[in-house]
Amino acid sequence: MSSMSARHSSRLLVLLAVAATLAPLLRGEEPQPTRSAEVAIQTFEDALFFSTRDNTGYGRHAVDLYWDAREHSADKLDGDFYRKLSSLYSKLGGDHLVHVRLSEAGWTVAGSGRPLILAQGQATGVLIIVANQTSRVQTVTVKIAGEEISTPAKQLKLDAGESTAFASEIRAGALGAFHAQIGIRGEHETSAILAGEVRPAVHLRMHVVDAKGNTTPARVYVHGADGMSYAAPGAFDRIMWMTGEHFFYTSGSIEIELPAGKTRVEVRKGFDYRPVIREIDLTPNTPAIFVRLEWLRNMNASGWYSGDDHIHGNYVGEQWTTPPDDLLAVRAEGLNIGNMLVSNSVGGTIHDERFFEGKPNALSNSNEILEWNQEMRTWSYGHLLLLNLKHLVRPLYTGFPGVEQWEDYPSNYSQAQQARDQGGVALYAHPALKFDQIPTGSLAGELVADVALHAVDGIEVFCSHDEPSMELWYRFLNLGFRVGISGGSDAFVNQNFAFLPGGERVYVYAGGRLDYATWIDGLRRGRSFATVGPLLTFEVDGDSPGAERHFASGPASVSVRVDVISVIPIIRVEVVANGHIVAEASSPKPTNHLKWRGRVSLRESSWLAARVWAPDNDRISDGPSRWSERRSESRTLATHSSPSYVYIGGQPIFSESDRDFCLRWLDALVDRIRTDGKYAKDTHRDEVLSTFARARKVYEAMDATAPPPQP
Repeated sequence: MSSMSARHSSRLLVLLAVAATLAPLLRGEEPQPTRSAEVAIQTFEDALFFSTRDNTGYGRHAVDLYWDAREHSADKLDGDFYRKLSSLYSKLGGDHLVHVRLSEAGWTVAGSGRPLILAQGQATGVLIIVANQTSRVQTVTVKIAGEEISTPAKQLKLDAGESTAFASEIRAGALGAFHAQIGIRGEHETSAILAGEVRPAVHLRMHVVDAKGNTTPARVYVHGADGMSYAAPGAFDRIMWMTGEHFFYTSGSIEIELPAGKTRVEVRKGFDYRPVIREIDLTPNTPAIFVRLEWLRNMNASGWYSGDDHIHGNYVGEQWTTPPDDLLAVRAEGLNIGNMLVSNSVGGTIHDERFFEGKPNALSNSNEILEWNQEMRTWSYGHLLLLNLKHLVRPLYTGFPGVEQWEDYPSNYSQAQQARDQGGVALYAHPALKFDQIPTGSLAGELVADVALHAVDGIEVFCSHDEPSMELWYRFLNLGFRVGISGGSDAFVNQNFAFLPGGERVYVYAGGRLDYATWIDGLRRGRSFATVGPLLTFEVDGDSPGAERHFASGPASVSVRVDVISVIPIIRVEVVANGHIVAEASSPKPTNHLKWRGRVSLRESSWLAARVWAPDNDRISDGPSRWSERRSESRTLATHSSPSYVYIGGQPIFSESDRDFCLRWLDALVDRIRTDGKYAKDTHRDEVLSTFARARKVYEAMDATAPPPQP
């Protein structure tokens, strides 16, 4: 058993592998006294995550409720806060939830009314939400009792207007119909009925193999006949960031005890394999199930290898993951490369520095590489991903108030150069939050300077804020900068509610076999495409992304081939030149395969790339963040290639409007540093401003005849 399994198994077994964050509720403990809005919001989050185990729940709506609740965690604990919190509780639903409200007129009790299904001898959770809608403090006692069913009485003391929740376990030993009563006492008494059927507890046994028949890790969803999600004993019950669905990782063999009846199993492994969905009428005689994952497209066979450039093993919260836990996630998500990151979070604490080795971890194998690198984080300049490091770049962070590295020094330029001097690459992470609002809408304030000074090898266009990042990336491409695309999840493996490792990823052409140095070189050269699902083939005159063609005069004509196959539905593929659509193929209905082949005529030097759009879909694991702007709410950017380049008559790729945009950005950055920058010495500020001044000269020297200076 891995360290993760040992750490969590006893807690998860309390209620059929419910997520660790729900443990206080699901152990049947009374909530701690509500002394702050933060504590009250935490209790609501526990109740919310319990409700997401019920498959009659809300999907993305539940995730929205989580973020709505987070907005009130720092509020003052008063009547207005309680009204907001009660409104949030009122939106929770599902077959295993009961709402109990006490008003001046008495009790109101509401539940789904549907019969519950219990597995014989197993504990099943029922979430009871209690709202005090009177004008005074109330003490409420709740107890569940029935034939062979009894729970300890729970006593709650609620302020006027306050709502809270707790989970009670019910268990029945005899097969057949069951009947229990929820007794509720306060100023008045009332009761509610729980009724349903007790079925045999049956073992679901499943074995997952790859296309060659070898046991393989995978991501698994199990929905029982009782309408609840299940995780295997010892597995960490995880929750999808976008949809609130529960899943777990398996090393390949699974055994779960469930109530007999209709059971749904879904198995996924990255984007190269076809997902498998099985509907099973589970009985005591059901044999072990073998799930064979077949290729959708074996990208490795054609020299393409997937990686997530941005994974945190341990971040805020409990620090428990170790390399075996991280490798399981990487393998289950079908990644070839897991770039794990050493970094700080909100202060000076550094996470996972103990795992950094300057080389692939010893657990790596010929098809899966795990390597710790670094995220350089700073409030003023943005977040840098530094990969292929032989040693960490220090300081490990800058500009965090109240800790050792409080000043905005050195600049990211210095840190990127240190990484590149040791053979590493520097990528800006999740660079844009909003369209065109620079630098306030950017999460990478210094990007404009570092691109000009050739300190950046790529941009993480795919990482939560894909469309604004794409359009920002286009501005640099339109000025002739050779900056490739990358993608990463920003996943936190130690948290049950977090982005999915590999949910956004980058495929890099590395040739015949996987080699980390070769993969890094391909990433640096822009031989890549980033994706949330679709697999892309993009060629210009037969060459993959990153290639270039030269013509003595124009117009120039090049052949273009785009072929997309996808585990998620797609609706449109486009070929773009200097940011403008020059060819496209679409489907009136969502499809899993699109292609376009033809010739593109160009009158000026251009970069060419392919991009793919998909309708909103619950299987876009790490879709656009709720904080990210989008041009359309009905579709999302699903895949984008790095560019290929076509040069005509020796002229550069140039856009006057994009150059002016970058100059305005630089001016705003300099103003912000002069006004708000924190430096221990004037010489430190002067050094940073000197770097930005050199970048400004690069932009000022650009025109339609002069390409950007080479490093």
